[in-house]
This record gives sequence, structure tokens and C-alpha cells, in this order.
Amino acid sequence: SSSSDSLGMISALAVTRDGALVTGSRDSTSLVWDMHDVFFAESSFFGSKKNSPEDELKPRFRGCGHDAPITAIAVSEELSVAVSGSEDGTCIVFKLAGARFISTLDCGAPIKRVAVTALAFVAAYSEDGQLHLFRVTGEHLVSLPCPDLEYIYATADGRCIITSEGNSVCIRSCEEDLKLKEKFGCDSKILCITVLNGFILASAANGKLNVFPISKQ
Repeated sequence: SSSSDSLGMISALAVTRDGALVTGSRDSTSLVWDMHDVFFAESSFFGSKKNSPEDELKPRFRGCGHDAPITAIAVSEELSVAVSGSEDGTCIVFKLAGARFISTLDCGAPIKRVAVTALAFVAAYSEDGQLHLFRVTGEHLVSLPCPDLEYIYATADGRCIITSEGNSVCIRSCEEDLKLKEKFGCDSKILCITVLNGFILASAANGKLNVFPISKQ
């Protein structure tokens, strides 16, 4: 693929519906790209026309501040913010427009997963098995042990997060310090989950695809 300016070492990424691509790299930087530019650069690269220096793909904005590789990226279109998580044990919140710094969230251990909600909550999971909840402004709200957590999703209304924890899918309230609101069990360890049209789809190690409804919390 066409890759000038750090597209080659991407370690995490997220995309918004309006065409912003946010990437995190092993060199500890976050880059904000316009997907239209990405598609144009790729089509030029694979076409018969050789890229000129003017055609090289360049990011719109660059975010810095981490001291180690980036491991997770999340975006909120409602807030127009992105959050990067790093092996340095911090998350950095920044505006998508201009990559303007908002806050640093200290989790104390390398970050594995991160999510940001429409109501300005940031959930981050660190390698020491702790699930952390912050405001995007930097205020720490709560941390609790979740040793088997693998995935975090924000609900559409921004009030809760959805997590996979061992054999269970959990819905936790961001407005009530990650209080467990609902829990769905599977017959074996959950390998991956996604959220679509008010339902949670969870694939388990026994080969079953489990579907759970998201009730209004």
C-alpha cells in the first residue's frame, strides 16, 4: 500500500462515519487522516500513473505525547474527539480537528483497550487487569478489577459500556461508576463481540454465535 509518513507501522486505528481515519503507531504518535485522501493515494499507487511527491499521502493532523507504542484508539463522532492508549500506561484525549490536546489519563499499566462514549466518558482497560473510568477532561471516576476483559464498546446513548469478560457479556453504567446493569452468559470463553442495531453478537470458543438484546438502561 502507499505509505508515506508513518502509515507503515500502524498498531491501532479507528474510523468515523464522516471519513476521518485515526491511526496510532509504534513510534508513539497518533495521526488523523482524511479517508478521501487515503483512497486517492491508494488508487494512484495501484494505477498506471506513478506517484509524484505531490501525490504522497500526508496526515491532516499529528498528535504526540506518548512515550511508548500506541496500543488502542477510540473515537467519538458526537464529541469530535479521539483517545489513544499506549504501552506507557496513559491515554491521551485530543480533538479530531487539529489534534488539539485535551487531557492525559493515567492508568498505571500498559493499555489494552479503550472506548469513549457520547456522554464524555472514557473507559480504559490496562494489562494489570483494571478497568478504569474517566471523564474526557481527565477526572478519574473509578477503577475496578476485571481480570478476563477482552473487548469494550460504548452504547449508542453513551450511558454505558459493553464488555466481554471471560464467558460473559456485561453492560456497565458509566453514570454509576461502572455498576453492572446486565450480564449475559455463554457456554464457553468469548472470543470476540460486536454491536449492531441494538443487539450484541458474541462469538464463543465452542463455535456458537450468541445474540443478546441491548435493553434500555
